[in-house]
Amino acid sequence: MTHTFDDGTNGVRAYVQITGTYKIQGTLLLESAGVTGGVITVRKDGSNVLTQASEVHSSVDVVERSYLCVTNVTSGSYIDVTYGSDSSTAIQVKAGSTLLVERLA
Repeated sequence: MTHTFDDGTNGVRAYVQITGTYKIQGTLLLESAGVTGGVITVRKDGSNVLTQASEVHSSVDVVERSYLCVTNVTSGSYIDVTYGSDSSTAIQVKAGSTLLVERLA
């Protein structure tokens, strides 16, 4: 497994080196200036393998939103996680957010 980080567009990507079944899980720490909904998306080579609705509210400190999925991944493919707001209210993904990609079989 290799990882890359690009704070401009791609964020963190985990590149799989062995074909198999993988568990992808983690927690996003999110903060918002208002009330907004959004979607956590786990992607494999840019295609969605999980979409999960989530709400963030400014009256709550940083909120934790967990995600988990199991999918088959081929060698050379990458996994990444995105969060998109469904309004114009900005949402920040905070330091301490996690991404774990674990080979099961």
